[in-house]
Amino acid sequence: RGGISFCLDMDPRWVVKCLKRGWIEGAQAYKDHVVDQALTILRAHPNVKCMFTTPKLLEALCEKVDIGRLGITGIFCGGTEMDEAFHRKAREELVPGIDFVPTYGNTLMGLACNRPSVPGGGYAITYFAPQPRAVLQVVQPDSPADVVGCGELGRVKLTTLTKEFFVPGFLERDEAYRSEPISAYPWDGVRDVRPFGSLEQNVVVGVY
Repeated sequence: RGGISFCLDMDPRWVVKCLKRGWIEGAQAYKDHVVDQALTILRAHPNVKCMFTTPKLLEALCEKVDIGRLGITGIFCGGTEMDEAFHRKAREELVPGIDFVPTYGNTLMGLACNRPSVPGGGYAITYFAPQPRAVLQVVQPDSPADVVGCGELGRVKLTTLTKEFFVPGFLERDEAYRSEPISAYPWDGVRDVRPFGSLEQNVVVGVY
């Protein structure tokens, strides 16, 4: 990546508490504080070239500064559901000319990245797990041993195998459509990732 990586994140649990209590000003003040801290660091360290952040924080950062002028050349963005509209906005309006990569992942999986961007390829998002350490499958919600067909909707199931530990068949809190392999990633992908239907009523979205 040619330089230092910088992570811009926040504690979503605190924001959720603020929103549930109706304390919108508190949530906004916390976000502003996080963004201001990030700006201080980015302006002081021109050798930072890559960022990990969330859609909401990226938008807030771009309202205050041209990220490209700070020397950022690549951005991994994730932590929440991302649709084609935001992907297009990020590439065309927020950070044009910067390598913007939608990501999906967690501590067990690592990062599953979107398919490589190509001219005229559109803004649909399909994530591919970092095999062989992690494998994603889309399974029948009521029968997790059965994988759905390509193009079908199901629950996301993760299997992780590293030198340290083995986690087989962990059912994620997400659902997605199963996608076919591509040349860059010759294994199944997942697209249109979103909170799993039966859990959705318990999820506060929009925090990230």
